[in-house]
Amino acid sequence: MGRTRRCIAAGSTVAALVLVSACGSGDEGTTAGGDAKVAAVIKGLDNPFFQSMEAGINDQATTSGTTVTVQAANSISDTTGQADKLTGLAGQDFGCYIVNPISGTNLIQGIAQLAAQKKTIVNIDSPVDAEAAKAAGATPATYIGTNNVSAGQKAGEQMLTLLPGGGKVAAIGGTAGDVTSGARVEGFSTAVTGKLDLVQTVAANWERQEALTQATNILRAQPDLAGFFVANDDMGLGVARAVATAGKTGQVMRAGRCAGGRRTEETSGEEIVALITGAKNG
Repeated sequence: MGRTRRCIAAGSTVAALVLVSACGSGDEGTTAGGDAKVAAVIKGLDNPFFQSMEAGINDQATTSGTTVTVQAANSISDTTGQADKLTGLAGQDFGCYIVNPISGTNLIQGIAQLAAQKKTIVNIDSPVDAEAAKAAGATPATYIGTNNVSAGQKAGEQMLTLLPGGGKVAAIGGTAGDVTSGARVEGFSTAVTGKLDLVQTVAANWERQEALTQATNILRAQPDLAGFFVANDDMGLGVARAVATAGKTGQVMRAGRCAGGRRTEETSGEEIVALITGAKNG
């Protein structure tokens, strides 16, 4: 429980770091006092991590006297709605824009519009796809987040310590095509290749219920499965329930640690989870 709270708090820390270090005063979009007016477009508030991110932005804005407007996607998968919110804000007089994209490309058009206006763009948490941004002339000024490949690798290393005799494992990622999810799964796969048998990788859309469904299906198809890698903590709770329902609860380990707002190092701002099903392994 303590670790989960620390990971949720990381969203608030990232938000505060953005307002303090990245969205400074500028010539355009300023208040009468000279401070930059800030707009933020973040992921859906159906996830506690992004509720904390919104709270962190607002709290830091109050502390620093910054004028800020925060808009969130309707859900963690609302790519089109999130893009529309950024486009709507792009025509207003903000000097700095914080973007937390749902996918690597869904905010590219809006970011390109801002770049053409020479607005300051700060990308947090989930990275914009670098190649797509470059092609559109929409590269953000800075990225504040974590190295998700490293996060996945750390979870893989933890899994190896939990399954020293080897065994079959499955990976459950977020939304198909999501840059963050893909990087976490890539890191995990790299760490376990040649040591564990990664038999299946599926997407659960960052949703606990979908992760429960996917894990249940995998356990039925792979009765000798020894463990799961799950790309965030909320989905991990769904997988844990599937494991328990199947009567295979063994040990639940959280691999990796919260980044606490560090730039591109350490592990992810959301927990990476490795679960052992209790199945026998060699």
